[in-house]
Amino acid sequence: MDGKPDMFDRIVAFVRAIGIPVTEDVVAADSFLPAVAVAWSYAAAVQRGIGPGVVFHEAGYHGRGPSLAQYYAMGLYIGRPELVAAGMARDPRTAPEGAPVYPAMVRWLR
Repeated sequence: MDGKPDMFDRIVAFVRAIGIPVTEDVVAADSFLPAVAVAWSYAAAVQRGIGPGVVFHEAGYHGRGPSLAQYYAMGLYIGRPELVAAGMARDPRTAPEGAPVYPAMVRWLR
């Protein structure tokens, strides 16, 4: 390392600086959190008008970026149920009529 903080450290510092508490811990290998992070990232890209190719790039997700892009293009939103369960997004099957559904987010933070 060149002594500069890595991207993770910079993000944590920023989030803490704006007053959001951050808890750091080891994520269990069988955790589904990475898929939830993918769903969140996709929703953020859609909201900002960024193409899914930026999120699901060739080198990302252990070479599975293009496959994930295909799933999301078909509406198979891996990680969406957990965002819905956390109250961060709505599922089209259970959302009130006319309410925005995923990839629109109800809120961005838990």
